[in-house]
Amino acid sequence: MDLTQTQTEWKGARRLAAMVACALLAFGTCASAMSLHVGVSAPTLPVAIQPVDQAVAQETPLHADGSVHPPILIRNASPEYTAAARKAKLSGDVELSLRVDKKGNPSHIRVVRGMGMGLNQKAVEAVRQYKFKPATQNGKPVAVDLVVDVNFQIF
Repeated sequence: MDLTQTQTEWKGARRLAAMVACALLAFGTCASAMSLHVGVSAPTLPVAIQPVDQAVAQETPLHADGSVHPPILIRNASPEYTAAARKAKLSGDVELSLRVDKKGNPSHIRVVRGMGMGLNQKAVEAVRQYKFKPATQNGKPVAVDLVVDVNFQIF
């Protein structure tokens, strides 16, 4: 450090030019980060709920407003985009049916309506990691079948 020289202060146009350059750099960084952002929305729960434990076959599944209280999502996992889907800028929903057991674990996951390009498998892999507070009927945990939409969106 040289203590004998005086520091020059940036004034006027130089200061303005430096501020504009910093602002442009910050804007460019944010814009590039947003263009690479992949949004995955939380699943919509439940579309339809039907207790699995009942031996009586029903024409229509029970809904959350009936005697069955729906499972509550405690932990979810974000699915990953495949390289092919990202390159094609593919967006949309993968609809999955699954069973939530009495302990809140998902099983019997299958694709009802898919998108292809590997996104169906990525959605299934993510839903396998979900954890639910179990559905209840008369205060007791019950296994239920439900439908989950996993949304893939490139911003």
